[in-house]
Amino acid sequence: MGSVPVGAGPEGAPETLEKDPETPPPGLSGGAPSGTGGAGGREGAVRDGGGAGEGGVPGRGPSAGKGRIPGDWLYLGFTHAPLAALGPGLRVGVWTRGCGLGCPGCVAPELRTARPEDAVAATELAAWAAGTARERGLRGLTVSGGEPFHRPEALKAFLELCRAGGLDDVLVYSGRRASELVVSFPWVPDLVTALVDGPFELGRPSSRPWKGSEGQTLTVFGKGELARLYAAWEASDERPLQMVAFPDGAVRILGIPKIGAYDSIFGARDGPVPGGG
Repeated sequence: MGSVPVGAGPEGAPETLEKDPETPPPGLSGGAPSGTGGAGGREGAVRDGGGAGEGGVPGRGPSAGKGRIPGDWLYLGFTHAPLAALGPGLRVGVWTRGCGLGCPGCVAPELRTARPEDAVAATELAAWAAGTARERGLRGLTVSGGEPFHRPEALKAFLELCRAGGLDDVLVYSGRRASELVVSFPWVPDLVTALVDGPFELGRPSSRPWKGSEGQTLTVFGKGELARLYAAWEASDERPLQMVAFPDGAVRILGIPKIGAYDSIFGARDGPVPGGG
């Protein structure tokens, strides 16, 4: 895996783009370069396409949009493993579909819409995530979107199964506030190790590599070793990014690049430039 420096991070720390040659299971994105970090970022000119990737992919929409989607089904955007860009260590990454927040400058506007054909059972997605983690020696799971709490009961079922399968470090990126989430969904502190919360605010860029705008915060529910792990991650100035080629020919940047980083990766582009958040 090669790396390309794409600028200096905070206090001169390098921002490094890893070229990931692996085919991610299951992939879903369009044919344009796209930035996909946590909740928030610069708005991207991203086309969205269909088709699942490889590697034990859970089935999508068994009814293909016929009838009501069961409550324990998530709308899946795409996945990638190993993910090195969002959270401490190497992880399994899952991006959900569906978000009604409408933040200007959203990193992944193509994931705002929840499509019936992208529905996947929490049991199948969790089996893939836990199985992939075991096969590759990964401990962590990162869930972003879209808005993961767009279907909260499905998210709960998915996280319960992932934890039962051995994934004991769960990081969730949400555009909603932690104070609201823990009241609406009391299970959050038990199933989520750490939460990056708050909407992306286009006019308040952050220098911290784990968030897109200054108003977003990190809440750590984990204790002991996990609390120490996230304290170190929060304080770190490293800004890892991954360039991933998906099976349908799409290229995504996973992570949270600084504003302007895309010009150094893809060259100057007309129209909105996708970025991480």
